[in-house]
Amino acid sequence: MKDTLILNANAKINITLQVGGVREDGYHSLRSIMAPITLCDTVTLTKSDDLGCKCSRPLPTESDNIAYKAAKLFFETTGINGGVDIFIKKRIPVSAGMGGGSTDAAATLKGLNEMYDAGLSENELCEIGVKLGADVPFCIYNRPCFAEGIGEILTPIRIYRPLPLVVTIGSEGASTKLMYQIIDSIENREDWSHTDALHYLNIGNIRRAARSMRNDFELCYDDESGVAESRRLLLESGAIAAMMSGSGSSVFGVYNNMYLAKRAVETIRKNNRFAWYCTTT
Repeated sequence: MKDTLILNANAKINITLQVGGVREDGYHSLRSIMAPITLCDTVTLTKSDDLGCKCSRPLPTESDNIAYKAAKLFFETTGINGGVDIFIKKRIPVSAGMGGGSTDAAATLKGLNEMYDAGLSENELCEIGVKLGADVPFCIYNRPCFAEGIGEILTPIRIYRPLPLVVTIGSEGASTKLMYQIIDSIENREDWSHTDALHYLNIGNIRRAARSMRNDFELCYDDESGVAESRRLLLESGAIAAMMSGSGSSVFGVYNNMYLAKRAVETIRKNNRFAWYCTTT
């Protein structure tokens, strides 16, 4: 057993995201193609007699941080008498629809399972993770999946070749709760299929896969929003298509190749925007 572990905690994008109705448990049903990307936080776990959590950015620490909550729940569930100091080097944008908190929690659960030789299976870790958030099981799987339920029913899928991406963010993200309220107020939303996106990802047709992307949450933002401006900048820099991830406000563009994507990063940064080059994993 190791006393210190350093883990990458990958961000995610939603290549498609369809919001259904409200379930009896109060959650919305979802269908989504999700993929981890190379943009990641670094989570360092150090064995301790107590629980502690610190972050490189001014984020909730200690008991308010989801990684701390994950560690606490791990020890409560397993009955292991132990502790850990958690340090999170943040790179993933906060409140941006990229699973930044969920992936830190997932890395913490996976790392503690190894550190304390708990022997929990991936599915058992997911059973703990879903109590913390709907995206945590996907972040534990950390591979492309088609998600259903509230996001916790995961079917692995094939993405034939990594998608070259640029991620940008140009406005504060609204709360997910507010986004669901807006979605619920939109009447007669169109039903649509994920079949084309799944097919083109599977055969490696980047152009058609990109043009099959869709996210219901984009209905919540008008043409004057920061999301619309981010999409415009990505398309003008050569993206095949651009779309918001999750409930926003990060927007990613898909490019034909790595060269075009990296050149686009330079262009977008000249507009005083954060921008990152990455790929699906």
